Amino acid sequence: MSTIPKYILNWKNGGGGGQIPVETSIPENNELLPNVLYILGTITEDIDIDLAEPEDETIVNVYCLTFEIGDTVPVIHWLFDASYIWADGEAPSLEQNTHYEISVMDNLILVASAAIPEVQPETPGE
Repeated sequence: MSTIPKYILNWKNGGGGGQIPVETSIPENNELLPNVLYILGTITEDIDIDLAEPEDETIVNVYCLTFEIGDTVPVIHWLFDASYIWADGEAPSLEQNTHYEISVMDNLILVASAAIPEVQPETPGE
């Protein structure tokens, strides 16, 4: 089992680096902060997700979220306003046993998804 780091390295233009915080849950107010990677694991219950206003408009603010859907498909209520545009024209239809990665930059929402492969039990003697 892998562990989730508290930070990942962020390379800045012109050298030097910084750290991007990693969170494993959504804040109580349901607002994702910019420039934080949210690794939520498997979502099993309906949730609300909004995007917090960035505090610093002089930098590029990116919202990053990754999660999985298991056998039960919950409802995600996307609360941000219509100024954010889904790259595919609308919010994704969530599917069973799928991994999702979502990135928002310049009000464009990109979604990547992949089926989670079934793990086959090991057969004794192989």
